[in-house]
Amino acid sequence: MFAALSPNTQRVLNSLAYTALVAVVAGLGYLTFEVGSRKTAPGPVADEPGPEALIDVDAFSTRLVRTTEGERLNMALRLRLTRPGILDCHVYLVARNDRATPKLWAVWPPEAAGSNVTGGGHFRGGATPRGEPISVGAGWTRVAGTVSHATGRPPFETVVLYVVARNGQVLLARPFPI
Repeated sequence: MFAALSPNTQRVLNSLAYTALVAVVAGLGYLTFEVGSRKTAPGPVADEPGPEALIDVDAFSTRLVRTTEGERLNMALRLRLTRPGILDCHVYLVARNDRATPKLWAVWPPEAAGSNVTGGGHFRGGATPRGEPISVGAGWTRVAGTVSHATGRPPFETVVLYVVARNGQVLLARPFPI
């Protein structure tokens, strides 16, 4: 391609082509490093509220209780506001096992499917909340609920906490593995 050019011109063009190739490789290496560092950068710890978190959750626990009448899952946690003031809201606890066939779910406080919880056990925001009404302030507020569990069925694997404002806006949705 460069055969018709003088040897000095060929050297200059080869040098420019090599420099351009090195610049492209260096640029691609930099971009690869930047994308990789964004994917592996540590984010906020799940138990620590971010700067925008309104509600802090602590001391989540569950206990399966077996009796002659059946089984039940007791759930407990604490909530508080991360800002001064008091918030009137509603709380739902949805226990789930999505790997079971059919999928298992139960909600506390008990509520028929189709209102704020779909027939598949998923919470649907936007409706007038019917969950457990609570007032959350700067001090810890304890929330405790119980759901029934049929004897012999697979165990619940996850409990999802929903904190809902009076207007139906979901303020917090956080899963907890059991």
